[in-house]
Amino acid sequence: MLDSFNLDYDSFIDNIVFAGLIDRVGKYQLTMQKVCAYKPMADSMPPMLREEAFHLAAGVIPMRRWAVRAAQGDPLISMHMLQHAINKWLPRGLEMFGDERGGDTNVKFGFKDMKNNDAV
Repeated sequence: MLDSFNLDYDSFIDNIVFAGLIDRVGKYQLTMQKVCAYKPMADSMPPMLREEAFHLAAGVIPMRRWAVRAAQGDPLISMHMLQHAINKWLPRGLEMFGDERGGDTNVKFGFKDMKNNDAV
């Protein structure tokens, strides 16, 4: 069970950072499956990747804007607040790559074109 789908959101910043970081992992995982030997799965990847691009934009664009506002001294957002959320979600995103005990099998059978460790 992955922490990234079981942690509480403490603030709206969590939602934005989740989209910017965790959905980036989704993009990597889906990209690796575009070459899946099972054609129906491979064919389903482009539409899902388009959706992931939307999720990433929904996270990255506000994070970028908030960082600029924090640097300008906005009292409603600070770099400390952003960093706190990044510190919460980044380890959970890395956890989603898993370990490599089964990575060779996924590549051997053509489900992915690289192991998780190679994608990080």
